[in-house]
Amino acid sequence: MAFAQKKDRPLLFDLSAFNEKAATARWLYTYDKVAWWTTDSIVNQPAELLDALGKEWFCYQDSQETWHAVYGNYEFGSYRQVLHFLVDTDAHISSTLARVDTNICYPFSRAINTAYREAWPVIDSAGLRFNHYVRFLGNDSIEVFLFPAFQPDNFAVFGGEFVYTLDRTGTRVLEDKSYYQGTFRGFKTDTPRNIVLDYTELEEPTLGGIFFLWYYKKYFTQIYLKNRLYSHTLYKNEKGQYSWLHLENPKEKTPKKK
Repeated sequence: MAFAQKKDRPLLFDLSAFNEKAATARWLYTYDKVAWWTTDSIVNQPAELLDALGKEWFCYQDSQETWHAVYGNYEFGSYRQVLHFLVDTDAHISSTLARVDTNICYPFSRAINTAYREAWPVIDSAGLRFNHYVRFLGNDSIEVFLFPAFQPDNFAVFGGEFVYTLDRTGTRVLEDKSYYQGTFRGFKTDTPRNIVLDYTELEEPTLGGIFFLWYYKKYFTQIYLKNRLYSHTLYKNEKGQYSWLHLENPKEKTPKKK
């Protein structure tokens, strides 16, 4: 379906922007793993604690590279922390009673709520589960990412993503990098096979498309993210290490005039 970029031929897409998105996708993947690991620890919690949880959960990494997963709810301008887990560099999970700084939990909670409010018309009509990811962007702003989750029926979904930059309070959207194809599509993950994500209407791959490849790389034999001129995919070497391949799409042949 595609062939490799010819040697010494310049790439006709922004490789620097692609690499930046790929780095963000790896961060999102780690964030997602921390969330899944700690969610498993939540299951055995008392019912009264589970009932107190809202959608305002989040993860962050401290200066010691320890991940924190915080679960609670934000209501009437106040954050109630219910559960707090730590995940160290060896993926060891522990529970802590330490309170998270209000300079983190308040703006993160507001940012999550603001992002869902912005995306709600599409999310509500889609009938799909979404995951959110949040982080500080420098000293003055916050990024929130909303992507389709791995659905309960084992479908991997693509076609829409919501990416917002908000002010430090988490209440005002400064930039909207969302993209929606107009419909969500998906693939069942029960059978390893080659699949293609059709984004041929775009010159450049979206962050959500790149994240899909990184997240679901072990579920399919090969995933191709197809844009107008290039198809992007992951190559796994004999050591199990992944690298990106950018394949030039073959030009469509123009029918000869009779």
